[in-house]
Amino acid sequence: MKRKEKTTGGRKKVLTIVIVCLAVLVVFGVLVLLDYSNSHEVVWLGKYKGLKVSAEGADSPEDALLRVIVQRTKFGNALDDKIDAKYDKTMKYFKDEAEYFKLDFAEYLKTYYQTDEKEFEKTIRSTSEDEAKQEAVLRAVAEKESIQFTEEELEAMLPELMEAYGYTDETLFSRAYNFADLREEQLFKKVTQYLMEQNTIMD
Repeated sequence: MKRKEKTTGGRKKVLTIVIVCLAVLVVFGVLVLLDYSNSHEVVWLGKYKGLKVSAEGADSPEDALLRVIVQRTKFGNALDDKIDAKYDKTMKYFKDEAEYFKLDFAEYLKTYYQTDEKEFEKTIRSTSEDEAKQEAVLRAVAEKESIQFTEEELEAMLPELMEAYGYTDETLFSRAYNFADLREEQLFKKVTQYLMEQNTIMD
């Protein structure tokens, strides 16, 4: 009887230890996920290679392909901040322009865009969401496929970029443009080209 009680007690102790260990692992996993969510837009890529995509009605073949890949991708809530930031930045640009022309914002929209504030804000929100999702997809593909755009590549492209932006002085160019943003822009182009090569675009 005593032996049976001893065995049962031992099992309970082992079970308790296992439960505690599992709880610690779960808590640790949640903390890691929360930390990742706070610093990255969490992206679960769907199929992004071997697709057949129609470019009909799209602004460009690249845009048509990215829209399809975005539709196949799931996004975490962390992306909301990027969407909000893009929306706020774009709205500020247009409001500053209205102020420059000394126009009430509603009057400015009616004069230059033949729309009202509600419809305009809806359009900017939709555009901001599209852009943020496409950028998130491009970053995720770059990470998964180990695609990079290095400092050396940027240095090699500087003369071309300066000419494209109308600069001849590198110092002035570096003051006007954030090189980190330029690197990301070129990385996105590189990833987009990779995706175009991995998929079939139909007219």
